[in-house]
Amino acid sequence: MTPYDTHYTRHSRPVLACIASVALAVSVAGGPRDAAAATKIVAGTVFLSSTVWAEFVADAKGIFGEHDLEVELISTRSSSKAVQQLAAGSLHVASSGIPDYLRAIDQGAPMKVFKSQIGTPPYTIYANSAITSIAQLKGKKVMIGGPKDVTRYYVETLFSRHGLQPGTYDYLYAGSTANRFAALVSGGIDATIVLPPLSYRAKAQGFTNLGNIQTVLADFPFTVHAYNTDWAKTHRPALVAYTAALLKATAWLYDTRHREEAADILVKATRFKKPDALLNYDTFIKEMKAISRDGKVTEDAYSKMMKVLIGWGDVKAPVPPIAKFYDSSILADAARTMSK
Repeated sequence: MTPYDTHYTRHSRPVLACIASVALAVSVAGGPRDAAAATKIVAGTVFLSSTVWAEFVADAKGIFGEHDLEVELISTRSSSKAVQQLAAGSLHVASSGIPDYLRAIDQGAPMKVFKSQIGTPPYTIYANSAITSIAQLKGKKVMIGGPKDVTRYYVETLFSRHGLQPGTYDYLYAGSTANRFAALVSGGIDATIVLPPLSYRAKAQGFTNLGNIQTVLADFPFTVHAYNTDWAKTHRPALVAYTAALLKATAWLYDTRHREEAADILVKATRFKKPDALLNYDTFIKEMKAISRDGKVTEDAYSKMMKVLIGWGDVKAPVPPIAKFYDSSILADAARTMSK
């Protein structure tokens, strides 16, 4: 069992989501206030890991409850499924890879991005121990998230910097880090791209570290939050409150006095081992500063990703205006509520 295959609940009764292909659900009740008075938000994410650390903190520290929210967090196991379920209205908000949202919105899906979640790619590429350089992956099997997943762009950017061009290696696909790591361990692939803590385990098991994506794409969003526009028409105050709660939880995470407690929260939420959780804090929070502190999606970051999608043939040139895809007013309203 991996850290991504577990239930996380502070209550005795886990919530089981009746959504096709959803592997698990997380009941995040939001603190001591009367649940009947709270607004329920169904949130989706690809898997339960440090990417949703702020959500875990918002629950554990009662921040959701302070904002009269009850949050149900659901793992969809792939970025594309998160987007599909958000478009269908099964989810109210979701967080996953940015290109999936941009493609869907461009095609008319009822959603908008409203917050950056992981502002820098926290991925590392690992290969079997017989491979010691990126050049040696020529003709080899490399596993990524999907044919047009953001992990494809990450891999190709790093490989190209080392002279290995797309088309000179073979792709295989698996939607989650857990599945990709399992394929690497089984020997079914030669290299893959993984997130912490599985990147730590890859190192411990003797696989070769071929490079961190952050070294070539430091200012590039990995995951973002988006909302269903139909739901938001009647729930804007709850959406703003949810955003404010996540910003407060993120600020709490970045206070290094909370390192030990933050690790304990992650352990409880994901079944990480405590040493992994502490290492995750030191690299993910202190060094990488991977979780976006202000939640903003910049014009530059948006333009970079959109040019990738145009290059893939998913969006027509020229780059559309950012306002078509990104609603900056939610963050602005959340910031105002926090300053009162």
